[in-house]
Amino acid sequence: MDYTHPFLHQKWKAEIGVKASSMKADNELEYYDVSNNQQPLYDTFLSNHFIYQENIQAAYLTMSGKIDKLELQFGLRMENSDIDGIQLVDQVGFEKNYTNFFPSIFMNYPIIKNYNLGLNLVAE
Repeated sequence: MDYTHPFLHQKWKAEIGVKASSMKADNELEYYDVSNNQQPLYDTFLSNHFIYQENIQAAYLTMSGKIDKLELQFGLRMENSDIDGIQLVDQVGFEKNYTNFFPSIFMNYPIIKNYNLGLNLVAE
């Protein structure tokens, strides 16, 4: 969901947005030994069953506009992730939960016709 709101006589605008996603994967690998020309034999060493789930929530805010000829944009994005996984064969699992912030600044200034000077700073 995104929302844009102009202000200062339509010369500047603020944008805000949010997004959420959820994903679950259930992967089962079954490995059989058929080298003896007999009934396939299930290989417990090479087989695996892995379940993975992630939930991600994100939000952003940007402000952009001009001061004379200088174009500016300031932004901040936040991402929160909750990740869980487990190998059912040996019950080994992991959990990872974190929140990160990503600031950004973009500046653009026209020097002469068809030439601009730009500066972009983004934390990833």
